[in-house]
Amino acid sequence: VCSDDFSEPRLGLHWQWNHNPVDAAWSLTERPGFLRLKTSRVVENLYLAPNTLTQRMEGPLCSGSVCIDLSHLKAGDCTGFAAFNGDSGVLTVQKNGKRFTLTMSEQSVRLSERDKVVENVETKVVESIDLPTSESELSLTLAKEALTLCSGGTKTGQAGVLMNSGFEVLLQTGYDKAADDVSHTCAFSVGRKDIVYRGESRELLVVAIRGTSGSEWFSNFDYADSHSEDSVFAENFLQAAQTINIKLIPVLTAHPGALILVCGHSRGAAAANLLGMTLDDLYGAEGIFVYTFATPNTYRGNDEDAGKYTNIFNFINPADVVTEVPLKAMGYRHIGTDIVLPCEPDAAQRVAEAMQIMAKMSPSIEAYYNDRYSLTGAGAAADGYTAYEIMQALASSLTGLKSDINGGLNLSDIYSIMDSSATSSQSAMAPLIELLSRIVGKDGSFGVKIFMQHMPATYTALIDAYEQLLAAYRSGGMSGFGQ
Repeated sequence: VCSDDFSEPRLGLHWQWNHNPVDAAWSLTERPGFLRLKTSRVVENLYLAPNTLTQRMEGPLCSGSVCIDLSHLKAGDCTGFAAFNGDSGVLTVQKNGKRFTLTMSEQSVRLSERDKVVENVETKVVESIDLPTSESELSLTLAKEALTLCSGGTKTGQAGVLMNSGFEVLLQTGYDKAADDVSHTCAFSVGRKDIVYRGESRELLVVAIRGTSGSEWFSNFDYADSHSEDSVFAENFLQAAQTINIKLIPVLTAHPGALILVCGHSRGAAAANLLGMTLDDLYGAEGIFVYTFATPNTYRGNDEDAGKYTNIFNFINPADVVTEVPLKAMGYRHIGTDIVLPCEPDAAQRVAEAMQIMAKMSPSIEAYYNDRYSLTGAGAAADGYTAYEIMQALASSLTGLKSDINGGLNLSDIYSIMDSSATSSQSAMAPLIELLSRIVGKDGSFGVKIFMQHMPATYTALIDAYEQLLAAYRSGGMSGFGQ
């Protein structure tokens, strides 16, 4: 009915209290220009809360906005804004530890027939988001939300994931990539929503980067297309991140000051890892949150430089082979902080042994791209194959496409060549081929157990397990637990 900046010493007549007010728990004079509300007693729901201030709504349509200072809320306190009636729409901010959670819910009250006492309140949460108070503070709640937000897959699926979480879809690009396009790019989507952060109304942009699709498998194994030992980054993923950054410029220009959540799984995680670094370098880390899942290695610089990006969190399953390539033996690592998840020790050990085999074959970028070995006997051979060409054969088996890099061979072709020779077991490539046969068997089937370790559902379960272990550690139930 009427706006109010609370600059007068008395409430205007357009306001009504929903109960007889507790005068000691509200004030217009303690902070001129603000209505100060205090907790007078703890109640179970909004309908029992004293000092709820109301105005009549106008029909057929009306809207309203409020500015709330959350800085003096104590842990467990709630405040908010509601379309207040027997059936209410309620926007609540609750302080949980150091975090604020913004929740939109629908609430319905049932009163007793005779005394009109509140008997029951049914609450349906429509939407909720939890951001940590600092970009450098790990939030497992946000991590699980971010993993969901980047798991849409297709263009339609990703749009649905964003809209189901209350985001308006601003941009989607790269989903129509041709089947034979092996360029170093990633599909991604951008969504926006309004949230309350640190007591202020803010825009939140989410950049959700898709994992590997189709021909991108060929790009995944082309870590350094410069073939240079001086390469500082995984160049395939860096180029993808740079392309995303360029396409983001108009969006960020149109939404100045927005909070940014960058997230991705697998190939999308590697691009998210390097995009987070790029955004930090361009704009500063304040207001930028980066969560990656199952990311390949991305960076060959030193640990100190990699660790200075404290707002980037990488969730790693040691039993997931994808998180170990490009090889650490070549100097690759992740940028930011790795959150190493609990996993099956035997599976993690098998991955470690597999990486030792690959490192022996390709201890450097130069060896990976240039050293040729016979498939049918011992030693090097001018007409042999490089580790890179063998990995392109793996990509061919995974996609059904052919690569010009290795003459169009897939792993079945490699198996046939080796099976035709009585001396193929002497090949320097034999351990690598044996390793790949465990991933993509000679009958062309997938190594289900290996790939299951990489799936988003597995990461969700492992994050839950990590959260439980962390809670037990903090309560004193275990020792020696850490990142």
